Amino acid sequence: MLFGHVEEYRDRIDHLARLRELQDRTGGFQAFIPLAFQPDNTR
Repeated sequence: MLFGHVEEYRDRIDHLARLRELQDRTGGFQAFIPLAFQPDNTR
């Protein structure tokens, strides 16, 4: 999940809550990798 670009903290919380609900419905995930937005050195 890419974060730290245009969303606000409440959006992050909402996304994580949705992921948690999805885990409950599906039996979980093999991996979850949060990726912080890196604005430097991009074109």
